[in-house]
Amino acid sequence: MVYDVIIAGAGPAGSTAGRLLAESGRNVLIIDKAKFPRDKLCAGGVTSKALALLPDGFDTVVKLKADKGTIQYANTDLHVSVQTEDPCVYMVDRKEFDLFLLETAIKKGAKLIEGKKITGIWQDEKFVEVYAGQEVFKSRHLIAADGAMSKVRSLSFSQKPFHAYCLEASTAWTKDSREIIFNFGSMPTGYTWIFPKGDHASVGLGVHRRNAAHIMTYYKAFLDQYRIPWIKPKGMVLPMYFMETRFTDRRILFTGDAAHLVDPITGEGIYNAVASAYIAAEALNTEHPSDTYLKLINKKIISELRRA
Repeated sequence: MVYDVIIAGAGPAGSTAGRLLAESGRNVLIIDKAKFPRDKLCAGGVTSKALALLPDGFDTVVKLKADKGTIQYANTDLHVSVQTEDPCVYMVDRKEFDLFLLETAIKKGAKLIEGKKITGIWQDEKFVEVYAGQEVFKSRHLIAADGAMSKVRSLSFSQKPFHAYCLEASTAWTKDSREIIFNFGSMPTGYTWIFPKGDHASVGLGVHRRNAAHIMTYYKAFLDQYRIPWIKPKGMVLPMYFMETRFTDRRILFTGDAAHLVDPITGEGIYNAVASAYIAAEALNTEHPSDTYLKLINKKIISELRRA
């Protein structure tokens, strides 16, 4: 069987693209190495500008609507607080959020194969073949949405991502439950954060890779500063956008973290993941998808990331 589109990865970018393409009548297959629901390390902040891009029912997976943000500077009293009339960030658990997006795509007609690792790719002028285990899947186009450590990207390019490194944990939280906290200046690069989610909060930090050798020292100091008991963190990498990033490889379109669309200042990636899925779906409905995708992604996303 030849699919119209195969999507590698069932995170926000992959599931959104699957939903949109299935709605437009495309025969879509989503392949993911995990079985859902699955844990995903992420602070879980969905910005308000993403709301218009999310399907109906998003409210069912929102843990908390934050309408206050405070930026603090190092160990001083310097800070800026902002109160918004409407929620500015919607807090989610990525296990629930990603499952919601995937189930929505399946309801629209996208097919799913989970628990299959992609091991190889071959393409010519007409088709892409995706090798997963002992099986071969064929399509006219492939959307790479397989995250920060994208296998599709590693098979296509030797390009190394511009990484930041993060540590994160969950802790009980009883302070102002609607206030997001950012702290800058306590590390050479990056920042620490507290994202409340009701009776608990995601707490963590991100630093540039050149400072990663001391990341545990920064993490311990961060917990001490906010009097948070020691919690063993989990780690992840953030594929930050950089100028030489490539977004297409013939019949392959790269989206979300697989395209290194993480904001170089904030480390936020969910909005650009979903937005790039919309752009990919739009491009695949044109005569020259790769050219159209490059044009649209530069216009709608990259101009902002270049400024960042």
